[in-house]
Amino acid sequence: MCLCSESETAFSLDREDPELPLSIRFLRATAKGTREKLQDCKKIGDFCLFLSGFFPESVQGKAADLDFYIALGSKAYLNVEASLRNTPSNPEDCFVRMFRELSERFPEFVGLYMDVSERMRTLTDRNIMDVYGKYLLLRSRRYERILRQAGISPPPPNPTRH
Repeated sequence: MCLCSESETAFSLDREDPELPLSIRFLRATAKGTREKLQDCKKIGDFCLFLSGFFPESVQGKAADLDFYIALGSKAYLNVEASLRNTPSNPEDCFVRMFRELSERFPEFVGLYMDVSERMRTLTDRNIMDVYGKYLLLRSRRYERILRQAGISPPPPNPTRH
């Protein structure tokens, strides 16, 4: 994730073919050998987490929406976990458990990144709709509190969602 904070690598997954869709990169990564699969899937998971958490508005209205990046990032980390588990090292070491947790709780980590991102911004009329959209996606109590402080009563959670 530290690489994502460097401007020259933040959105660069592969310099060889920068126009290749992320879903195709993922499919190609899963067909590689263990070491390359591990590296590529980690990059894809990190990219999806960073993009979904810090720049969710950049994918709104696009063919691949936020749900796509969350699902793909989770699946990428699951592939990292499986690759680590299949290496000669201890199949239950801390990295295996870490990537399993990243995969299983990917939406929560996206929410955490969104919280960090929101704390870095000043709430304005212009971005209150972003907060509302994030509340609808995550049903976060923090976003509910922000909306209520802005005078907006968000709808109650929908029990049929996910």
